[in-house]
Amino acid sequence: CRNNFADVRPDVILYSAVISTCAHNPDSEGATKDVLRLLKQMRFEDGVEPNGVTMGAVLTVLGKSGEWRKSMELFREMKTPAAAPSLPKPNAFAYHAVLKALETSGRVNEPLSLF
Repeated sequence: CRNNFADVRPDVILYSAVISTCAHNPDSEGATKDVLRLLKQMRFEDGVEPNGVTMGAVLTVLGKSGEWRKSMELFREMKTPAAAPSLPKPNAFAYHAVLKALETSGRVNEPLSLF
């Protein structure tokens, strides 16, 4: 899940595609770290705002990697625009990803805290 954009000016579509690719192999060494690094690079270095697809893919990687706490933390940031104004509000993709993360980790009572 490493990027090598070289001479290409990355946009939200490119970042989303790269992050989505990581979701297909979340067990690879460092996938979670790579995805969080890409999200940070996207927002703070390249000034590209993530969209719902981007964030759904990030949450999917976190969930599949067993990082349900980080998934919940990021989801809550998305629900609180003052905390992270460049993050989109959660959409159906984001809700599905975080619910799947909780299900996979056996956190059956946690979903109620999302609403």
